[in-house]
Amino acid sequence: MSNQRHTDVLNEFELGYKVTKWIKTMRIQTALVTSLAVWVGYVSVANLTVESTIVLGAIGLFFHIFGFTMNEVEDYEYDAAIGNGSEHPIAKGEVHAGIAKYVAWMAFTVAISISALSGYSTAGTLVLLGAAVPGVMYNKFSKVHWWSNAYLSIWAVMMVIAGALHAGTPNQVTYMLAIAIAIQIFIQVMEGDMKDLTGNEDSVCRRMGVKLQSSHEYIKQTQNAELENLDYNDTRIVSYTKKFGALLYGSKIVELGLLIAIASSFVSMAPFGLRLYGLGYFTTIIIFVSSLSMLTVYVYDRNRIKQMSSIHELSAIVLIGLTVFPLQRWAGVLIALGPIMWYLGVNKVIHSGALNPDI
Repeated sequence: MSNQRHTDVLNEFELGYKVTKWIKTMRIQTALVTSLAVWVGYVSVANLTVESTIVLGAIGLFFHIFGFTMNEVEDYEYDAAIGNGSEHPIAKGEVHAGIAKYVAWMAFTVAISISALSGYSTAGTLVLLGAAVPGVMYNKFSKVHWWSNAYLSIWAVMMVIAGALHAGTPNQVTYMLAIAIAIQIFIQVMEGDMKDLTGNEDSVCRRMGVKLQSSHEYIKQTQNAELENLDYNDTRIVSYTKKFGALLYGSKIVELGLLIAIASSFVSMAPFGLRLYGLGYFTTIIIFVSSLSMLTVYVYDRNRIKQMSSIHELSAIVLIGLTVFPLQRWAGVLIALGPIMWYLGVNKVIHSGALNPDI
């Protein structure tokens, strides 16, 4: 009896281990961010209902599984070679690439089927089908096309428009939100490139002149001085350029301007409520801007870049939720808090920390 219990415990442990590896492969921790894009598109046209929230949330979830699992399949050889401490189960041989590819396309089929059978707009389903194209292009070419961020930005725009089409006809607010989210995704990919500067990926960051140097090389170059009898080889300095800074902060200014313009156009509250809303909105802006600055570290620290990137992305989610709050209050709360609670909870359970996923 004791041996049987021991065997059952081992089997349960092995099953839990395998499930965890699959969850990491699918990048489930950010799944509701994909759902967010569809929700935001919908709420720009009409109020979310419980039904539309669930249906569109499921579409986003399965589309996310499709895209991110395929990304792991396409990148596993690169991930295995780079050796930067990331958790990539396919690259480590813990998940079979062929099975993962099959699971990814099954998830895509489920997402499209839910959309097609939901009774919502056929046009929305067609746009979702089309969104697979830039998604596949990003997964195929992200390590060789330095402009591949644009593929993912186009995908984000199409997801927002698909959500709007499920509600009716896209409008000016839809397109403003789509552009803001596209910028957010574009810079999010750059953040991923920054944490992986030790690799040889051709990226926007590298094209903008961002590079790693030993501290000795950096001081020699910037101060025109030699340091002798000191070992600085273990410290790597990230060197930035003005054009990188212009792209990073210029894009974010545009994103922030679009979100503020939407919020200010629709907000209508009693004075006390308006003060609370304004306080929350501008506090989030402060976190949004300061976290963006803090992820541009000078001493290369991969974990710190990941943590600050997480804070920045979470503040962006809150900002988007607060932006659509005047359009529909409970939808704004859902969008601001749902993806964050999901992200922190999943990370806490299966990754190294709530703000430090093993990627």
